This record gives sequence, structure tokens and C-alpha cells, in this order.
Amino acid sequence: MGMTKRGGHHHARAAMRALRPLLLALLVLAGVPAGATPAGEQPALSDAARATLRADETLNKGLLAVVIADAIRNRCPSISGRLIRAFFYLKGLEGYARRQGYREEDVSAWLQDGAERERMFGMARRWLEDHGAKDGDPDSFCRVGREEIGKKSAIGKLLRDNGK
Repeated sequence: MGMTKRGGHHHARAAMRALRPLLLALLVLAGVPAGATPAGEQPALSDAARATLRADETLNKGLLAVVIADAIRNRCPSISGRLIRAFFYLKGLEGYARRQGYREEDVSAWLQDGAERERMFGMARRWLEDHGAKDGDPDSFCRVGREEIGKKSAIGKLLRDNGK
């Protein structure tokens, strides 16, 4: 398949700039340590932006679904992630954020913020525990994952059952 140049390097840079928040979200949600990006590149998150983003139920539920699905796929050997679907799911959340008037810089800072990441991971741990998943018990994560796949929930749509 051939590719045509559309704007040369400028187009490629613009595309990467547009995808940066999504790629960052995938890295952050996949558990890349907060210090993995140079400190000079991490934007500061204002208290006002943190409060507004924390209060947005759509963004929080969407990111929580991604974090939970990632935990399931990492702990259940017979379930894998639908990474391309997750990418487009996050792209949809980015579109939602833009339509709500959130600045790209604030969303990026929110995703990189250590306290916010810990809050999201804590919510995911509680959700998984409430649904019967137990650390050290891969079968419990598989069961939860299969239930979510069967329900075709936001979490289940990000997973694929490869086993049994």
C-alpha cells in the first residue's frame, strides 16, 4: 500500500502533536512511572483544573474502564487487551474533553499527575475487589474479565477472551 505525502514533515509533526495526549494516556494508564518523562515536559496541574477534571464523571468513568481492563489483561493469562479499540476509546474521551472546553495542557497534566494516577488506580483496585478479583488469583481476574466481556460493558469491550 502506497502512502502519499500530505504536508511532509509538518503534517507528521502536527499528527504527533494531536496524538500526544492519547499516547501519554496509554503510557500513564499502562503504569509507566510518573518520573519517566523529563520534569521539564510535565505541565503543572492547577487546583482548579484538578477539581474540574475530577468532577467530570464521563472522563473519570472512561479512564477507570481503561485502567480496570488493563489490570485484568495483565493478571489473566487467557484475556488480552484490544489495544487499538482502547486507543480509539481514549480518542473518543479526548474528543469529549475538547467539546467540554478542557484545555489539552490541563488534560495532559491531569493524566501525568501522580496523585491523580494513584486515585484512579485506587478506584480500580476497589472496583476489582468489589467484583471478586483478588491479587495473586489470576482465575478471579479472568472471571471478572469474562463477565465484563459477556455484558459488553465499557471494560469488556476493551478485552478479548483467548482461552478455554
